[in-house]
Order: sequence, then structure tokens, then C-alpha cells
Amino acid sequence: MNSKGIKIVVFVVSIIFIFVLFAGVFLNKHDDKLLDTQVDVAHNLSLSKDLTLKLNNSFRSVYVNYDNLLIANKALKNDIKKIVSHNKKNLKIKELEYIIFKQDNDIDLIKRANSLITNSLQFMKYYHVSNPLIYTEISQKLLDMSYEIKLSDYSFLNLYESEIKNFESLKVKNQDQDNYQKSILLHAKMILKNAKLLKHRLDSFNNYQIQLADTFLSIRKDISHEHAIVKNWMKVIQIVLISLLFIFVFLISKFLKIEKLHKEEEKKLQNIIDKNVIMSIIDLNGITKTVSSAHLKISGYSEEDLVGKPNFMMNYSSRAEEIKEKLQSGNIWSGVISDKKKNGEEYWVNSIIEPIFDEHNKIKYYLGIRDDITNTVILEKLTRNQETIIESQIEIANKERDKAVKASKSKSEFLANMSHEIRTPLNAINGFIELLQESELDKKKQEYLKIVNNSSNNLLSIINDILDFSKIESGQLLIDKIDFDPSKEFDLLVKSFESQFKEKDIGFITKTTNLPKGLNADLLRIQQVINNLLSNAYKFTNKNNNVYLEILYQDSFLKVLVKDEGVGISEEYQKKIFDSFSQEDSSTTRKYGGTGLGLSISYNLVKLMDGVLEVESKIGIGSTFHFTIPVSSNHNKMKKNVISNDILFKGNILLAEDNKANQMFMKVILKKLGLDFDIANDGIEAVKMFKKNHYDLILMDENMPNMSGTEATKAILDLEKSIELEHTPIVALTANSLVGDKERFLEAGMDEYLSKPLKKDNLIEVLEKFIK
Repeated sequence: MNSKGIKIVVFVVSIIFIFVLFAGVFLNKHDDKLLDTQVDVAHNLSLSKDLTLKLNNSFRSVYVNYDNLLIANKALKNDIKKIVSHNKKNLKIKELEYIIFKQDNDIDLIKRANSLITNSLQFMKYYHVSNPLIYTEISQKLLDMSYEIKLSDYSFLNLYESEIKNFESLKVKNQDQDNYQKSILLHAKMILKNAKLLKHRLDSFNNYQIQLADTFLSIRKDISHEHAIVKNWMKVIQIVLISLLFIFVFLISKFLKIEKLHKEEEKKLQNIIDKNVIMSIIDLNGITKTVSSAHLKISGYSEEDLVGKPNFMMNYSSRAEEIKEKLQSGNIWSGVISDKKKNGEEYWVNSIIEPIFDEHNKIKYYLGIRDDITNTVILEKLTRNQETIIESQIEIANKERDKAVKASKSKSEFLANMSHEIRTPLNAINGFIELLQESELDKKKQEYLKIVNNSSNNLLSIINDILDFSKIESGQLLIDKIDFDPSKEFDLLVKSFESQFKEKDIGFITKTTNLPKGLNADLLRIQQVINNLLSNAYKFTNKNNNVYLEILYQDSFLKVLVKDEGVGISEEYQKKIFDSFSQEDSSTTRKYGGTGLGLSISYNLVKLMDGVLEVESKIGIGSTFHFTIPVSSNHNKMKKNVISNDILFKGNILLAEDNKANQMFMKVILKKLGLDFDIANDGIEAVKMFKKNHYDLILMDENMPNMSGTEATKAILDLEKSIELEHTPIVALTANSLVGDKERFLEAGMDEYLSKPLKKDNLIEVLEKFIK
């Protein structure tokens, strides 16, 4: 710390010293006040105890001067007022004043009650003596109890009251006895009434005294505690003051030492600068006058080589004229300069040259300071080279990324195209199979149709598996929660498998437990997982064995278990059973079929629903698959519309469809539903026919030649807007069923979405929405 710093510290310490001193004076006065209050409280406690003693003695005395008691209580009140006035913020002391005020009222009541008892007692004694002839044993007992009543407790008062009733029940023989009885009873009852009052008031008074004593003691305790705190603070202040005095002494001695060592430190500082700072002093003619040791060290020159010689920067460097011009105008020059050592080696310095002025504001000399930045310059060169290499690598990486993006886009386009190209013919195939099944009566042909339908559905299932796998792999598959009736939906799922298990002579045992009326979850994906697990159980279980399905709802979780008595799974394969395209060996595919995607898709679907799919299995015994997912119950039984096969509509439909097979299928369906219709082979035809005719609904395919369904929809909407036509509902009927397709069509202005292969029930649901 320098001398200036010591002066600042001394000033601060002086302020602290004064503040602490004033604090000590304040605490001392406060402590005196506490001691005075403690003395007053002790005095009041003594007065209060004396007053209590006098009052309790008065209860047992026939003659007592109550005025002395009131005077004593008044003195107590005056003392309390004095304490209150000195301690206005102390709530406990204010409470004392309130208690003593209540005492004052009770003393007056005790006085009255005691007087009435004494007077009545004297009368009873006098009247009894003056009437010896009608003295009875009961009246004597009553009189004796009257003398003892002031020393009694509440049980004695109850006995006294009972004795009054006994005396009152005595039958009198003459008028004298009647007068005697009435007089005695009058005064006995008065004695009882006032004895109760006296007892009650005295108890109250004693309670006040207990409160007073407790409050007094509590105040004394508080004062003692506060007094102890003040004493502790006084000790702290004393310690602080002594410490500050020591600090004063220390700072003064420190100041003297600093002044003594100041010159020595300046000398040391100059030596440090000389050794570590590359510095030189140059006169106005550019001649070097002084150089530091650090300057000699970095340049390799001796002092004789530089001192008295023209300075390199001021005379020989490429920027010499710039430097001179800047300095002669009184400004500081700074810049990076390359210089050479005595051995010819190049080095770089960040230089600052500053003009130093005298007291007349004239330049005395120039001070040059250098900073060695050779390593920095070399590093910058290396960095620039490295940046060139990195830029080259980034360019290569960007090209590779573009290739990957292009490949991913090509994959997505291929999947979308494959989906569309397969679903389009499947729409006609499945549609005509459904129509034939409705009309065909021959059992053999029905069996053929069933086989064809199953094969078609299997093909659609494979396509759906591949597309679902692609969606999961790209993170595009979303969970869509809806409200549904679990009992109804799971019952339909079970019935869809019963016939298959029955045909293969496999027992199908199901159990549902605690299912609520309504659940909110992704029903489609839950059914898909259960379907996959049951299909696997069906494939790998031989006849005369069993498959079990258990569905349980518990604590907001849906728990599903599928157990079979099939071939089982080896422990090694259980570790990779949920991997994509995974089956135990090639013979499994040949024997049982399948893509190897079912379990992988199921595992990922359960994971997306915040659950886990697990397996337990033993070879030759069977396998158990089970999963648990969180679901919420909505407590409302969901209703599902039942689609009638005999429903008929009335309206005119425009079908935009380029595939001839699908056109034929839709013709049959629309005719069956009683609808009139026109067919457009592409989007351009659809727009032309819309201009000429009125339609109740437009079924719009997307992938059509000349003009797509989306473009046709936009054109129709623009026409409606331009000539203010009433809107005609447009429903997308398309094989485009990837993630985002439905949303894309709805954003384009279509009102609803149907995917191919088309189900008749789905078409009817949409028609009911738009056609009456």
C-alpha cells in the first residue's frame, strides 16, 4: 500500500472510530434505561404481591379497610403508567396497565360483596339469639356454615345451597316461625349469592395476579436478555475501538516505512523496466540516447552499437517519414514494424513512439516502447494456412452433405411414388373384391374371394410396414390421440382374429380388466401394435395350442400382454428381435413370411407413446410380449356410428380420376349409393366440367396428367371467388398417404381427405358430412 492509500485508509478508519464511539454512548444510555425499567418492574412486582396478600386476607376478615387496598392499587397503577411512558413500544408493559385496571374494578366488587356477607351474618346471629324458642338443629347448622362460608371452596357453597333448600322446606307452625324462616332465608341467600360473587372475583383477581407475575417475570427476562445483548455489543465496541487504535499505530508506522522505502522501490522498478521492457529514448535529431537491457537482448546489439547512433525506426525504416511527421506534430505513433537482429534474423515488434514534453510544453525527446509479437505473426501465418485447408475441407463436406440431402430427397420421392403406384391399383383390387363379396352367393367363390382379399390386405400391410418404418426412421411419424370406447374397439379387434385362430385350430383366450367407458390415446397405433403381436403369435403357434391376450387398465396405464404356446425365441435372438428387417434365420421368412419390420415398428410405436415393449421366451415353450403405456380416461363412453350397407344418397358428384380401373370401381360404388356422377380424366377436364355443371361434391385425385388435383382445386376456388359462387366441397381421394400429405391437401383448400385403397365405410362417412 502506498502513502496515498494509507491516507485514505486513515480517513476511513477515523470515520469508523467516530461512528463506533457514538454507538457506544448510545448503547450505554440504552443500558441505563434498561436498568431503570428493571428496577421499576421489580418494585411493581413487590407492590402487586403485597396487594394480593392484603386482598386475600380481607376475604377472611370481617373488618377490613378496602380504601387502603384501592390506594395500594392506585399506587401500582401510577407506577405502571410511569413505566409505560418510558417504554411506549413494549407491548408487554402496556398489557400490565390493562390487567391492573381490571383489578381496580374487582377490588370494589369484592368490597361490596364482603360487606353484604358481614352484615347478613351479623343479622342472622342477632336474630337467632333473640329467638331461642324457635331454634332448630337445621337453622343452627345453617348459621354455623354461614360463619365458615368465607373460608370455603365451591363444593362447600353447593352444600350451603343444599342446606338453604332443607331449611326452606321446613313447615312452620306459627307466624313467628314463618317470619324467622323468611328472614333467615333472605340473609342466607344473600350470603350465598355474595359469597359466590366474592369467590369468583377473588379467583379472577388471583388470576390477574398470576398474569401480572408472569408478565413481570417475562419483562424482566426480556430486559435481562436485552441487557446481556447490550453488554455484549459494548464489549464488541470496546474491542473495535482498541483494534482501531492499533490500526492507527500500524498505519503510521507503515507510512513511515513506505516513505523510507519509496526511493528504493523506484530504483527496483527502473531495473525491472530495463530488463523487461524494450525501450529507447531518442533525441529530436533521431539519435538514440538510451536503450534498455531488454532492447539489447532482443536485438543482439551492444549498448555501444546503438547509443549515439541514428535510430533505425526514425531514419532507415520504410515508415521513417510517416513516424517523424506524426511525432513532430505532437502526436503518438504506433504500428507493427519488422526489424533485424545483429545476426540478420528477422523479428516483429508492435511499436509505440510518444513525444515527451517539458514544463513549457515543448518536446524534450521521444520515448519508444516495443512489444515482441514475432510468435503472434508466425501463428497468424500458420492460422491463415490452416484456414485455407479448413475452407477446402468444408467445401468437400458441403458437397458430401448436398449428395446426402439429394439422396434422402430421392429416397422420400421414391417412397412417395412407390406408395402411390401400389395403392392406386390396390384401390381398384380391394374395391372390386369388396363389391364381389357383397354380391357373390356361391360359397366356393366366396372362399376364393376371401383368399384374394387376404392376399391383397397382406400386400397392403407390407406396404404400410415399409412406409411406417420410413416415417419412424426419418422422425416423421406422429402420435394422434383421440377419444374412444376401449371395450368396443378391443372387442372388434378380437373378433377380427377369432376366425383365423379357429381355422388353424388354435385356442384364442382373451381377458379385459377394469376398462373405463372412455380412453384418450392413439387408438390406431395401439391396434397396430396388438395386431402385429397377435399376427406373430398366430404365425408361430401350431394347432391345438393356445394364444392369450390380456388387456388391463390400472393407475392411468394401459397394460397389454400377448402370450403364445409357439416355437419360442432363442436367448441370443431376443437381444436383436426389435431390430429392423430382423428374423431368426432365412428359413423363418420362407416358412412363415413377413418383412421382419413388424416387431421393430411395434417397438418404436410403443416408445413414441412413452412405453416399452418387452419379450420373454423359451424355445419350444412359447413367447410373451407385453407393453405398458400411459393413457388418460375421459369417463365418457364414446359412440361410433354404424354404417348401413343400404344407405342411399341424392346428389351429383364430380370424380376426377385418371386410372381406368379406379374409375370403374368408383362408378359401381357411386351407383350403389344412388348418386349421379361425371368423370374427369385429369385436372383440366375437372375445371372445365365444374364451369359447365353444378356438383354437390368433388372427389379429387392428386397425381393426374396435365393438371394435378392441388392445381385443379386452386383453379376451382379462384373461380368460386371471382364469380361469387357457393362453395362446392372438395375431397382428396388419393394414394398419397405419407406424413404431411393430408395436411398439405387441406392447406390447399380441400375440405376432407380419403386415402387409397378406399373403404366404402370411409366414403359413406364423408358423404354423410357434405350431402344430405
